[in-house]
Amino acid sequence: MNSRKLGGFIATTAVILLSTGCLIFALVVSAASMSYADTVARREYRIQKELNRRACADTRELVLAKDYFFVGSTTIAEFDCVIQR
Repeated sequence: MNSRKLGGFIATTAVILLSTGCLIFALVVSAASMSYADTVARREYRIQKELNRRACADTRELVLAKDYFFVGSTTIAEFDCVIQR
């Protein structure tokens, strides 16, 4: 009778340890994937910022060539820039 109770205790302990290990593994994988996703998103933001800067410079040349008498400033929200003369 005593050995049967001990076997149940060992099985319960094994299940608790396995489930705790799986939980910790899932938390570590989630943290790593969030870190990777953040890194990728920051890289994409940097690339998009550079593309917006180039597009703003090109648009500035077009605006100034199109309207020779352009005076003042205009904002292009899509590129997050201001064109001034």
